[in-house]
Amino acid sequence: MIAKPSWGANFAGLVDYLTVNRDHQVLHFEGVSSVENAAEEMEAAASLNSRAKRKLLHLSISAAHEDGQLSDDKWLYIVSQQQKALGLDGHSHDICIHSM
Repeated sequence: MIAKPSWGANFAGLVDYLTVNRDHQVLHFEGVSSVENAAEEMEAAASLNSRAKRKLLHLSISAAHEDGQLSDDKWLYIVSQQQKALGLDGHSHDICIHSM
């Protein structure tokens, strides 16, 4: 597994990047009513915390070639392990898978 984090503040831009004009599958979303509403809802929630400086995390996870094709359940497990490691359990999130 190769994980690459990046921090930002443009929720709508990230949702567009993940879903617009890209071959993608929304695998799971949590803490939002829909992927279409995710940017607005996450930005509203983030605005409630004035102490947080970096409010948007985009964690790009790639399977190594030797990992082969991963099932949806395996991806969900990997994401849950990353959330635990980063202390992000319970935070709103979208999981999108992109085809190569």
